[in-house]
Amino acid sequence: MSPAFIIAVRETLPEAQITFDKFHIMKIINEAVDKVRREEVKTNPLLLGARSIFLKNENNLTVKQKAVRESLSLPRLNLKSMRALQIRETFQQIYVTTSKDDFEAK
Repeated sequence: MSPAFIIAVRETLPEAQITFDKFHIMKIINEAVDKVRREEVKTNPLLLGARSIFLKNENNLTVKQKAVRESLSLPRLNLKSMRALQIRETFQQIYVTTSKDDFEAK
């Protein structure tokens, strides 16, 4: 995924299509979500101890973590961390669609 790799592939194999694997893309997205959370926790104590909520998929959360996540989702809180999490979850929808048309419909 490095720019040097992309340039080299384009120069050497101009007909090739470059694809990026889910693991590496999700790693980058999770790092971005965590960065937003780390910045926001400095000014919002509600986020203290909530790191795992932002790095796990919802179906992997414990009952207690789900309750905390739900409380942090309140619109009146207007948390950037929750918005970042929503973006991550929306992006993950790419991997559950069966076609381009299906993805575009979501």
